[in-house]
Amino acid sequence: MFPDMCQECGFKGPADLPVAPFQGRNPVYLSGIDDLSMIFTAESNPKTNLLGFKGVVSVIWGTEWASRRSDSLLFGSWVSTVVALRSGCVSLQLFAPIEGIGATEKRDDPVRTAVLSDIHGNAVALKAVLADIENREIDQIVCLGDIIGYGPDPLECVDLVQEKCKWALMGNHDFAVFYEPTNFNAPAESAAYWTREQFEAEPDESTRRRRFEFLGSLRVRAVEDLMGNGSTILSVHASPRRPINEYIFPEDASDAPDKLEAIFERVENIALVGHTHQPGVFSNEPDFYPPSEIGAEPVFKFIEDEKAIVNVGSVGQPRDYDPRACYAVISPGQVEFVRVEYDIKQTADKIKSIPQLHDWLGDRLFEGR
Repeated sequence: MFPDMCQECGFKGPADLPVAPFQGRNPVYLSGIDDLSMIFTAESNPKTNLLGFKGVVSVIWGTEWASRRSDSLLFGSWVSTVVALRSGCVSLQLFAPIEGIGATEKRDDPVRTAVLSDIHGNAVALKAVLADIENREIDQIVCLGDIIGYGPDPLECVDLVQEKCKWALMGNHDFAVFYEPTNFNAPAESAAYWTREQFEAEPDESTRRRRFEFLGSLRVRAVEDLMGNGSTILSVHASPRRPINEYIFPEDASDAPDKLEAIFERVENIALVGHTHQPGVFSNEPDFYPPSEIGAEPVFKFIEDEKAIVNVGSVGQPRDYDPRACYAVISPGQVEFVRVEYDIKQTADKIKSIPQLHDWLGDRLFEGR
């Protein structure tokens, strides 16, 4: 179906593939690609003949296989993993299908889903939130990323998320630990390297491998029915436009309406995000509604024919001047913002006991900023 090498440079791709090729297919080679958007413009692209494909697509720019991946993108029913951003030809390797991705199954009963984000290695806050979720008898839990970074308990948080969450996404701090920190300030960068050291120092080889494999397998985008009514919701860590690292700030509703308009073009109905640590709902009016302005109860009712981007807030490092841990519960027709008290001093003291973690990372927790 496809040539077995690039027709321009003869590149055949890496010899040691991480998983078996999908149904024996050869790599797909494209020439003259200057922008990833030329490939990833929709769930399938006629250039690559991937209609209906469900699996992993690795993209190799130039003639070398990268030592690490630089980004990951999920488009509906298939995943693409982008590696070695270079100019030149492109090789797409097709890998084995991933079960569950892109599947939408309508249920007869409504579902309540707890949505967590930005835990940031704060196990005390995470355990308080998980206890609250259990008390509320919520059906399932998902996580929008930044499980680690900043906080003193990265291993415990990863283990809890892997155990309790249906799935988790990759945030920019997860990316920084597994790959490399990019555009981080000094405290964040130091925390990322310290966090990686904790993963590497695990004495049990199987546990160490399991945790790294979990981090490496984190998706950056999920499209799934989280309410049990057959309607799909887009979930990312940061932004539907740039899933790992684009911030959508509350003030963008008034100061950057063009930015929000471009982002909403990528949202079919409802999207869930984190990243800014500031909970609330963006509408495509555009407007922003923080929980304090929604009403007596922090429950936002979705409006038919109006798009919404919900920032679920932060479990481990809130920045809306409310120090309590924050998460959201989404159910048919609405999203509820939940705040949970936890022992901030316990986390702050532990941060301050670790030289590689800046004291300010502990101090800020008391003020929620």
